[in-house]
Amino acid sequence: MSSRSEKTGAPGAAAGKVKYGKGRSDANRGPNNGPPEGAPPDRRFRPSTRLALWEAWSYLLETISFWVHSGALCGSLNCMRIAFISGTSILKSGIFTDWNLEEITTEYGSVPLRRKGEFMILNRHGRDGVTPPHAINHRANIRAVADLGFTDIISLNSVGSLQEDLPPGTCVSCSDYFCLQPATFSDEVGVYEAPHVANNLIAAICEGADFPIQTGKTYVQMLGPRFETPAEIRVVRHWGDVVGMTMASEADLSRELGLRYNSLCMIDNYGNGLGGTAISGDDFRAHVAGNQRKVDSLFKHLLALFGPST
Repeated sequence: MSSRSEKTGAPGAAAGKVKYGKGRSDANRGPNNGPPEGAPPDRRFRPSTRLALWEAWSYLLETISFWVHSGALCGSLNCMRIAFISGTSILKSGIFTDWNLEEITTEYGSVPLRRKGEFMILNRHGRDGVTPPHAINHRANIRAVADLGFTDIISLNSVGSLQEDLPPGTCVSCSDYFCLQPATFSDEVGVYEAPHVANNLIAAICEGADFPIQTGKTYVQMLGPRFETPAEIRVVRHWGDVVGMTMASEADLSRELGLRYNSLCMIDNYGNGLGGTAISGDDFRAHVAGNQRKVDSLFKHLLALFGPST
């Protein structure tokens, strides 16, 4: 009986062809362990072809990762989870009273916060809003945001104006900051990264806000808890546009954990001595109360923009 290869003329049995794929004998191997001389072309991928395909695939994955991390795809892929960080204005607002109150334990301490749906809000000054700026546990606050799986922070900071053309009641967004006491999670090794403010959501926030938001400002952070002296204001007004006690620390720590930090600042007073004016605690609290309506309007806008109405 004839073999199948003899009947069909299958490759490797007819016309003197030799098999040089898997299972070929040493006698049939050509130079460099390839096909024998005169054999038909090897249809398998060459190493160079496989390498090119692998490099193209790796580049595609890196590009997608960059788009997602930068927030470019977040609108369509719903990959953002937004955390709000603010100060005592939270306590004065009725927007968050029905949000669930929780206490999250982190390796740096416990953090009280409120959550509703895909949002959370955190009072940087603690549950009762009494923790002074220099005593805020920024590490615990930012660690809690990351541990709960949030990716983006929108921060609202009360600030003083360093420029006479930025009066109280003005809302700004800071894209840079000055701070001589950087915050870090790393106590054992240096963190050699250039700090920056992501502000990936600011353009969308500005577009539909009820009042103008001036962008591209510089924040100067002082230690607190007291207000600055007139002499200090005369110096630091050349370094930035607004002065505060908290934003730079939050931005530093957010950067280290890969969280995208967005800056919003409400100007509640002029810097002490600016334009011949003096600042007192009573004046400051009066300005904060006067800006509460704007703050509530801003939070309603944020909730409507990034999630279902509440």
